[in-house]
Amino acid sequence: IRRGTEHASWPDGESRRQLGERAAHVIDDIVARHPEPCTIAVVSHGGTLRWVVAHLMAGTPLAHPDHRFDNCAVTEVVLGHGAPLIACANDATHLAEIEQEEAYADQDP
Repeated sequence: IRRGTEHASWPDGESRRQLGERAAHVIDDIVARHPEPCTIAVVSHGGTLRWVVAHLMAGTPLAHPDHRFDNCAVTEVVLGHGAPLIACANDATHLAEIEQEEAYADQDP
């Protein structure tokens, strides 16, 4: 997401800022529904996750997301013990074995 383009949108579409506000409301609702310690998995596109993490870390949906999320990467945010903590960010180490298998499959026998 480029700075300064948060308010741009396609005709009849939502802007990035509106996406961020919608994502913030959803994540706030999810967190409110689970007041006891538990694990919650949220799966989404990287652009939406940028806004969610920015909101969780800054406490406002208006925080500009500067995080990058690769496809299939894992980010863990720990809530409920004071300030939010990013336990891991954009971790794709679980894909290393798949990448190796694909590399071997592409080699000629």
